[in-house]
Amino acid sequence: MTSHIPHHIVFVHGIGDQCDGFSFWLQAKIKSEFIKTVLRVSSHNPPEDGIHFCEALWYQATQRDQNTLWGELFPWMKERNIPKKELVRNPMSLFSRLRHMTFFRKLVVNFQGDLIAYLESPGANKYGAIHHEIYRAFETCTKQTLSTEATPHNPALLTVVGHSLGAVITSDLLYDTLIGKKRRWPPHLRLANLMSLGSPLALYKLRYGYGPDSFQKPITMQDQNGRWINFYDPQDVVGYPLKTLNEAYNNAVFLDKVISVGQWWNPWHFIRQNTPFNHNLYLKDRTIAKIIGRKAGLDWLWTNNPEQRPELKHEYDNYDHWSSEQTIGFLEFTLDIC
Repeated sequence: MTSHIPHHIVFVHGIGDQCDGFSFWLQAKIKSEFIKTVLRVSSHNPPEDGIHFCEALWYQATQRDQNTLWGELFPWMKERNIPKKELVRNPMSLFSRLRHMTFFRKLVVNFQGDLIAYLESPGANKYGAIHHEIYRAFETCTKQTLSTEATPHNPALLTVVGHSLGAVITSDLLYDTLIGKKRRWPPHLRLANLMSLGSPLALYKLRYGYGPDSFQKPITMQDQNGRWINFYDPQDVVGYPLKTLNEAYNNAVFLDKVISVGQWWNPWHFIRQNTPFNHNLYLKDRTIAKIIGRKAGLDWLWTNNPEQRPELKHEYDNYDHWSSEQTIGFLEFTLDIC
């Protein structure tokens, strides 16, 4: 049994076919800021496994059916890449794919397919299957925690990072578990933070209407120092603010963080930053990594160094102000890499 309790961070991806490792860049930057924060506040480096990352790959619950549907609609385009023999034998097959806008049509099937599949239905109900994949990530964190000194009275803290539709799915799962009690929440884990990146959750208010009691029960953090920070870029047409929805969301969400996503020094990011094609750049953004990493460092200290809690209360106040004002400029980036 280890003498420290790790801080867990679970990443939930958005729509589309995602690969294992989709959050690796963000993980590395978060861990760097985590170490800096613990070292600054406590003058000691945290243990190597002080922070634990886990990815919830829910696309597996929807992708197989989407591939089957694609094969039924366009059997002759079933293979993603045209075999060389087929291209030599039938050069027009390439033209046919271009004519059918194969790339964009495939995006529609994957993206719209995820949205349609996620709706609760009496047929192939993917709602529960998708939630099960995310809950498995929570169970992985629980298994990691059971080998530590965590107890239900001093549990390991959990941060969930949800991108795009993943933030909506995360909100639904946490609501079903913490409020609806449809699942058992692991007693050795405590929800500390929710970081929603480019989330369309606000649009789901249209699903529930504008009645006096509709959309009035957002999830709240279990931890007293918990924060829900909602990141969105004004040029990202998928991400929206949450605090302005109503008083309930204004109280539940700590901050609607407006940022310009991506790496300004990356030419490809620079081209996409000010366009609607910047939606996937949240997972490559240094500002997001710094805000998540610093909060994880403070939470780890709160869990493992109870004697520092009076000092940490002041650190949390500073964090609130810092995260509200935080931006990444050329000078700060230069100092970070030196």
